Formats: sequence, structure tokens, C-alpha cells
Amino acid sequence: MTLYTAIAGEFESMTGKILVEQNKQDYYNQVYKTISENISDTLLMKNISLIYHKLLARANYFEGYYELALDHIFNAYQLNPNNLEISSMLSSLIIEKGKNSNNPKKVITELDDYTAKYSSLKSNLIINKYYVICYLTAAESYFIENNTSNGNKFLTLFEAFMDANKVDFDQDIIGRAYGEAWRSYVRLKDRPTAYKYVNRGLKYAPFSKELLEKKRWIAEER
Repeated sequence: MTLYTAIAGEFESMTGKILVEQNKQDYYNQVYKTISENISDTLLMKNISLIYHKLLARANYFEGYYELALDHIFNAYQLNPNNLEISSMLSSLIIEKGKNSNNPKKVITELDDYTAKYSSLKSNLIINKYYVICYLTAAESYFIENNTSNGNKFLTLFEAFMDANKVDFDQDIIGRAYGEAWRSYVRLKDRPTAYKYVNRGLKYAPFSKELLEKKRWIAEER
């Protein structure tokens, strides 16, 4: 065991007592500040900072302070972007933050910003599945309002994303979005276009009960 490892281990042990067992975040921040002002070794300070930000992110996540937790996990990620635990916490926090929004379009913009800033998130399965949920949710809500232009926009984004990433996803959720597109065009008395959305959806959800049922209706109508 190196001296760096031993000192970092002691700091992590102390963190467990102050932060986890006693939840004294203000005191913990003071301890970290004092340590950072008295350690000149950059590698040792990097190891201590990684522990500090990672565990503060976890503590704030448990208490529901997602914005604060994100600030800390971003700092931890910058210190070690290859750490799987940190990457997992980062993706989980991004999703938890998004769940507090009822605006999937805004969430998609934030996801684009995060993946542009942190490239490893582009291959993160959890983030990719969340992209799919947001695209489908946005499309479904627009078609419910008969806003076919925006509805099609988000279904097109969904299709491009699926083609590029090959995400295995819940077929019923896909079926609902394309089923809503079908209903929207039926309400607009444009059945030929409505039929096309059923076939488009079956490409990505070939076992969707809703879309298969609509395909049967189409065959009977013809």
C-alpha cells in the first residue's frame, strides 16, 4: 500500500463517519477546505478531491438535492472520467433531474448538452434509453394535440437514434407513440398517412399489440 493510498483511505474512512453516519456536511466541507490548503502534492489532492466530490454527490442524491449532487459528480467525473461508479452516478442523476421536468423537449436539449460535454455518456445504455423515452413522450404528447409537425419531428429523431444506437426498448411504449400518431391522422381524416405510421412503428416494435391490432384493422378496411 502506497502512502497516497493510505492517506486517501483514511480520508474516506473519516468521510464515512462525518458525512454518512452523522450527516455533517458543513463540517465536512470545512475539513476538506483545511486539508486542501495544507496539501501541496497534486496527485494526493486529486485522490482526496475525488472521494470528496463522489461521496458528497451520493449524500445529496440520497436527500433529493439533485442539482447539488450533479455539481459534485461533474467535478468527480472531470477528475476520473473512466470510473464506472462515477459514470453510473452521473447518468442516474441526469435522469432523476429530468424526471422533475414535464417538458421532454427541454430534457432532450439538456441531454444533448451533457453528451456533448461528457463524451462517454454517448455510449451509456441508461442515457440512451432515456433519450428514447423522451423522444417518444414528446412525440406522443404532440400527436395527442394534433400537432403532427412536431410529433413527426420527434418520431424522426427517435428513428434516427434507434438506427444509430440499436437500443433494445419496450415495444409497448413505442407502440403507444405510433398509435397516437395513427389516431391523430384518423381524426384529421387522413387514413393513408395514418396507415404509414403503423408500418413505421412496426419496424421498431414488431410485436407491439397495439400496432399489430391496427394493422389488422387496416387490412380489414381495405
